[in-house]
Amino acid sequence: MTTSKRILYLDYTKGYAIILVVLGHTIGGLEKVGVVSPAGFYATLSDVIYTFHMPLFFFVSGFLSARLAAQPPRAFASGAFLTIVAPYLIWSWIFLSMNVAFPNGANAHFSRSDFIDILAPGRSIGVYWFLYALLVARLAYYVAARISRTLVLALFGAFSLTYLFCQAFLAGVEDLSVFAGTIFKFSQGGTFVGFGLIAATNENVKEAILSARRLPWWAVGWIGAAALVIRYPAFEVLRFATGFCGTALTLSLARWIEFKSPYQPQFLSNIGKATIAIFVAHVIFAAAIRSLLLKLGVHGAFVHVVFGTTAGVIFPMVLFYAANYWRIAPWVGFGKNAPVFAGGLPPFATALRAFRKS
Repeated sequence: MTTSKRILYLDYTKGYAIILVVLGHTIGGLEKVGVVSPAGFYATLSDVIYTFHMPLFFFVSGFLSARLAAQPPRAFASGAFLTIVAPYLIWSWIFLSMNVAFPNGANAHFSRSDFIDILAPGRSIGVYWFLYALLVARLAYYVAARISRTLVLALFGAFSLTYLFCQAFLAGVEDLSVFAGTIFKFSQGGTFVGFGLIAATNENVKEAILSARRLPWWAVGWIGAAALVIRYPAFEVLRFATGFCGTALTLSLARWIEFKSPYQPQFLSNIGKATIAIFVAHVIFAAAIRSLLLKLGVHGAFVHVVFGTTAGVIFPMVLFYAANYWRIAPWVGFGKNAPVFAGGLPPFATALRAFRKS
């Protein structure tokens, strides 16, 4: 099997970021059922996570798109279908099916018409809006990159200004219209995908973000902006800054760990490789654990957060490695088949291989 060299600090970044995503969504689900207080420690922790975790994922996607302009249209379309469209459709439909089949275990309720409605912009359900916004951003930048770099920069500027406007005037507005909400999400995706794409194609920008010397500055910027955003609603516009600084802080720290730290967190790298599976499937497993614990009479917030987050990471990860081992990843919405076993097998993958040989 041929393998391509992976960028280890990006695997670390994705592993750390997807754990935060699962943790944030687990806390959100527990708030809705009253296990977690909307004004307590876990709610504040969730607010902190939400200051940068989705911008970080958008950035990484753009950062991995340095050769975007060189792709023929057919190759771009094929890649986008396997890595974005198929996961979006398959797991949105799985999520909807389970919601319809087990309505008592869900925090939100949907109808059968949603199976078709999710095809329209702004009609995404749950966490899957991210994939729709990512598709729009990648398509927009692909077209721009095929024309000229100047157009890429202009598109980045347009997305950024729109995102700033949304943060200044729409953030915190209740009952936001579908159109306004869609613009909000698409502009966020376009801003940070563009940020990543520019960083990947400009060595000066890339080094400015990843340099360990700037790590303290990114930390100060993120902490300061996040403190204002969380405490004072009037500073919502600073989410633009928390997204940039939090993203740069995470990436520079991950690269420092790869090249300077004596400890290399292999477990974080393995989680990072399985990001797509964890993202699309974690809400289902976390919700199942929440329902099970509640039926058993367990109402402690700590137990729910730990078990829900762990299940949301581990079970999709097992599915991911199994799907890649049997080469069926595209058929189950986990993207392209990948040589995930390069550098050694995770413990459960080793067990899977032994089971198959027995």
